[in-house]
Amino acid sequence: MINWIRENRTTSVLATLIPVAGLSLGAMQGCSVDSLIKHDVPPGMRDANGGQAKVSLRDSPYVRDAFVDDVERELLRYDVAAEEAAILRDIIASAVNLGLDQVSESPFPGGVALLGLLGTLAGVFAPQPGAASRLRQEKEDSFNAGLKRASEIGGGS
Repeated sequence: MINWIRENRTTSVLATLIPVAGLSLGAMQGCSVDSLIKHDVPPGMRDANGGQAKVSLRDSPYVRDAFVDDVERELLRYDVAAEEAAILRDIIASAVNLGLDQVSESPFPGGVALLGLLGTLAGVFAPQPGAASRLRQEKEDSFNAGLKRASEIGGGS
């Protein structure tokens, strides 16, 4: 038998490779090829899939959908912020126009109304007296409470 294998190398190699190839193809038939093929994910889309640089072809539609959802959510946030800014702009423009209209139409000084409105806006946005010391005291109390809690945890173990 060994002499026959030595004399017929091509036949013996084919006789060995054909069953091995058949078994390999049979095993591969049960595998999902989509999960074996991977492709690059652009850097801007990596947040949608947990930061992975490569994703399988099978997971590709899910990563795309997650990215589209993230973009739509961020666009909605942007639109809301732009609408709020437009409302603030309209309020300020209305106050300025009110003051200018008052000055131009009547002998009564309309700047008084504008000054009152600006004072109100400044009162809303300006820090109140003592706010800095209250904030410093709150930070100090929080820090001390954190130290106390850390010492309780450290001393208890």
